[in-house]
Amino acid sequence: MGLVSVVFRRDGTIAEDPIAPVKPEAFEAGDSPQLRSEQLGRLQRNVIEATRAARDRHAGARLFEVDTPAGGGAIVIEHRLGRVARWAVVDWVRTVPGGTHGLERSVVAGALNDENTLTLRSYVAGVATIEVW
Repeated sequence: MGLVSVVFRRDGTIAEDPIAPVKPEAFEAGDSPQLRSEQLGRLQRNVIEATRAARDRHAGARLFEVDTPAGGGAIVIEHRLGRVARWAVVDWVRTVPGGTHGLERSVVAGALNDENTLTLRSYVAGVATIEVW
């Protein structure tokens, strides 16, 4: 797989564009300093853009600490991001040691997963810290 430029849009979608790899053939011993400067400047701008995108990905992230019930109990998080949220469990403590957190996005009829609300189903009792962005 080649390198891609990834853009995270405000609506939560992701766009990918292929990036042509930098090859040794792109540089020649006889290149003018101006050409070499332009090539290196372009590389530097790409690195800066990628670094900003990585930092901005979670810029609007919010953390929620929630009690997680067992047996498919619902957890409703009002994030108010104005778009459908992405989420990840960043910390997890079970009431009974061992295993995973057992959280998933709820697709049960009536569950709210809209621009302001995220509904998760929990299958293992404990406490989770959930990052929503």
